[in-house]
This record gives sequence, C-alpha cells and structure tokens, in this order.
Amino acid sequence: MGDNENSWFWQDYWQQGQLACCLSDDLRAGYDGLLAETWTDFFARLTDRASILDVCTGNGGTAILAAKAARELSRNFDILGVDLAPIDPAAHVKIDPGLIRAIRFQGGVDAAALPFEDDRFDVVTSQFGIEYAGLDRPGVEAARVLKNGGRLRFVVHATKGIAEEGARHELALVPTLGSARLHEALRRALMAVESLNCGQGTRPEAERAVEHFIGEIEDLDNKLKDNPNQATILTLGRRLLRLFEAMETSAIPDILREVDASERSVEAHLLRLEALAAAASTEEEIIAAVNTLIGAGVDARHHALTDGPDMLAWVIEGRKG
Repeated sequence: MGDNENSWFWQDYWQQGQLACCLSDDLRAGYDGLLAETWTDFFARLTDRASILDVCTGNGGTAILAAKAARELSRNFDILGVDLAPIDPAAHVKIDPGLIRAIRFQGGVDAAALPFEDDRFDVVTSQFGIEYAGLDRPGVEAARVLKNGGRLRFVVHATKGIAEEGARHELALVPTLGSARLHEALRRALMAVESLNCGQGTRPEAERAVEHFIGEIEDLDNKLKDNPNQATILTLGRRLLRLFEAMETSAIPDILREVDASERSVEAHLLRLEALAAAASTEEEIIAAVNTLIGAGVDARHHALTDGPDMLAWVIEGRKG
C-alpha cells in the first residue's frame, strides 16, 4: 500500500507482527467481531478449490480468515495474499502456523498493476488496504484478473468511521505529545550519565539531565489523564521509562540506539495515521469506485457496515459478468 518511497512505514508495521492495518484501539475496526463475521459468511458461500487473491494483504488478516473458513468447512481454497511492502507473515505473525502455511504471500505487488493474467482468480478481496492505493485503478485491475462469474469484496475505511475518527483524534494530539522532545531529553540524560561514568562529566550535570527527563515523563502522565484511551501516549511513556531504567543492566550506547529506533517507530506510526485519514472514503468516492467497477464488467454495489450508531466501513461487493 502506498508508493514505494513511502512503504517503509508499512514495512515497519508489518514486521511488528500486526494483522489489522486500521491502527484503531477499537477491535471492531480490525479482524474481530462483526467484520470477521461478515467475512466468514462471504467465504462460506465459496465453492471448494476457489482461488482467492487478497490485495494489499499486509500480514494477511483477511487471507487468514479465508484459511480458517476453509478449515472449518473442510474445503480447499487457493489463497494468495499480495502487498506492495516486502511482507513475510510467517516470520512475524504469532498465529497458528497451519493457517499461514495455507496461504502464499507475495510482496512488491502494486495493486494498480497486478502481475497476473486476465481471468485468473475466482475471488478478489481486500480489507482496509486497497483504498490506500486509490480505488479506481486497483478496482479496474481487480476486475481484470477476476474470472467471469467471479466475486469481489472490498472493505474500505470510511470518513467519520471509527478508525478514521480515532486516527484524526490521535493526530490532533501530536503538537502536545512532544515525541521529539521526550526522546531528546532521554538522550541527554543517558549521555550525561555516561559522561559521569567516564569521568568526563559532573554529578550536578547528570542530575539536572535526569531530573529534566523525569519532568517530561510526568508531563506525559498528565496528558494521559486527559486522554486515558490514547495508546500512543501510554506506550511511548512506558517505552521511554523502560529504556531509562535499562541503564542498570545495559550499556548506554546500546540504549541510545534503542532510543533512535523508538523515535523512528513513533514517526512511522504518525505517518500511518496520516495515511489512514487520507485514505478514508466518502460515500461519493465509493459510488465513483462502484461505477468504475461496473464499467470494468463487475455488477457492483455498496453498503455501509455499521454497529449500532457507529460506522465501521464501506463494503463494495460484486460479481463479474
């Protein structure tokens, strides 16, 4: 998902072993609950030996649901998950290895230029992925590789949906989060302690640097009281405290490298949130995508997937021919 120069922050995410790309604390926006039930119903309608292409698969959340359905139904599905990022779910995802082995994965695949012949697959799917590549050209490509009579199903982020609103709320906190300031305060504390240990610094200098870092962490705690459900703030504080306390057992140069990695991880997370907010689709955009699919030979339609008053996603479904 995304273009090649920006795919690094998705690669970072998938290597953490994540399944859902929605980044939401609300599990309804991932591969649990109602969304999983809709996929289970969809896969249950497929015949034995159906070939499935999951586009923008990430670590294979939807593909894994297909593999689970095949197992429960005693059917064999030929499942291929593709993504622009260099994915390797077998190395990073902690899940039943048998499910992962039931899926073939291929990285480096652009959803807007699928490297497959026409009429190749019985089914093309995507959840919270294809919209990052733009719906129009990937939709045409999905229609091209779909067999006549084949089925298509996309689950797409919605503007004012729970994932998009969560992303925008978290992004609004960025100016007050102060990630760069926090990481720099920890670096200075670590370097001051290292200088003291090497006989090059003074104890008052080290104490001032440590006190400044502790003050920054206390300020972060106060922000958490105002935003108790913000996992980014909670995770960042715990991570930096863990690195600070690691001085007791680890070499400070090693800890400094982890601080650099932590700062890059926060940057990647914020870039993913920005990408999600930008990719979320209005109903007008969904209607345009449906019309593009119709023009490509797919009898497509859309509906909103909701849970009570909450918007979870747009769903586009159709059959070719």
